[in-house]
Amino acid sequence: MSAKMCSKYACYSRSPYATMDNTTSKTAVFRNDWFLTAFLMIASLLSLVFALGMLVLTLNLIFPLHGYSWDRGMSVFQCAIGTFFSLIFGLNMWVQGFKMAHYQARLDDRGVDFRLGTKKFPHETFFSWDQIAAVRHWRVAGSNCYAVVGKDNRIFEFTAYVFFHPKKLANRIAAHIGQPIQEIK
Repeated sequence: MSAKMCSKYACYSRSPYATMDNTTSKTAVFRNDWFLTAFLMIASLLSLVFALGMLVLTLNLIFPLHGYSWDRGMSVFQCAIGTFFSLIFGLNMWVQGFKMAHYQARLDDRGVDFRLGTKKFPHETFFSWDQIAAVRHWRVAGSNCYAVVGKDNRIFEFTAYVFFHPKKLANRIAAHIGQPIQEIK
């Protein structure tokens, strides 16, 4: 089965390495890879299961209600903190994975259309090709950040938390406007 599906009107890619083929279509849709999104959501479920196990361990340390000591109190405190952080970590990963499953960037003849959010509550930002002033790149704490800057001073920033391969998308946009990616130190 092909990784690229083309219809009469658009090419949709299952991978973040979408390609634009001028013979079939002039539309490329960048989506997050379903395998990596599913992996993120499965890891969040495992973290929630781990939090449930930590909760059982914490309750097992609290009950029976006799024989308390400083060591036992410290163990209860450590397990309670571990339960809390595992729960928060799992919930945040679930929300991030659910959001990333619906993110997309559509490059067509009109321009680039970013759709973030969910299907029910999408947040769309559109830049026509002649309104893009620059594509910028900088690094923050070991992470690559990219921004599409409009001539009207609108800025759309994206990282690997938005698209798993932000460099591919930034290179495609920069190539289409005929400018190199500006490096910001």
